[in-house]
Amino acid sequence: MKYQVIKARDTLWYIKAGLCILVISLLLFWLGMLRGEHVRGTLLAENEALKLELADDKTRLAESLKRIAALERSEELARAGLQQAGEEIEQLQDRNNQLEKELSFYRSIMAPELDKKGLTIDSLEVRPDAADRHRYHFRLVLTQAKKQDWYLKGSFRLTLHGEQNGSPVQLTTSQILDKSTRPTFSFRYFQRIEGIMTLPEGFAPHRIVVVAQTSNGREKAEASFPWPSAESKSHAETKKTEETE
Repeated sequence: MKYQVIKARDTLWYIKAGLCILVISLLLFWLGMLRGEHVRGTLLAENEALKLELADDKTRLAESLKRIAALERSEELARAGLQQAGEEIEQLQDRNNQLEKELSFYRSIMAPELDKKGLTIDSLEVRPDAADRHRYHFRLVLTQAKKQDWYLKGSFRLTLHGEQNGSPVQLTTSQILDKSTRPTFSFRYFQRIEGIMTLPEGFAPHRIVVVAQTSNGREKAEASFPWPSAESKSHAETKKTEETE
């Protein structure tokens, strides 16, 4: 049997081995630090780049929001302008229609060759009172459609036909006309008579008959007007259905 003699390691060998391990560890630590610094630097650079991109995006977003707000304001202004223009056009059309109506009215007054002659009931307009549903404002227009050589003087009366409690009822001038309205006229060419009518509770009007007569009884005109419906736009002037001189 052979025996192998192993030389015992002395203390210096252990010291050298420890120093080698320490140096290798320090070297690995230093290399790790360098790697970490590199990675940290890369991450910091990427972070700064992202911050710059985020700032640019915020700037672009703010500018986009400003443009959107400006476009919305422009659109609102455009809509408001179009609405105002439409309202002005409608007002001008209404004004034009009113002027044409007035022109036609004055032509009928100043044209003695037309069929209408003498005392004439031209129109009647009825509209409700804004504060009292039983009160109505009316405007009666009387004309003298021939050579206006003298004044016509006389009176008129109103007869309102309708129903009350299911029964037909006729209301006369004294029953419906306001005390402040005088049922008289005096004119040479034409006269617009404005007044107030008050209807009793529960009365449903159907039509109103107007009779105008001169004081000497020589001229008389009568016309029947349908009562303006509740659906009419503004209780506009209605056409008479009958007229006699």
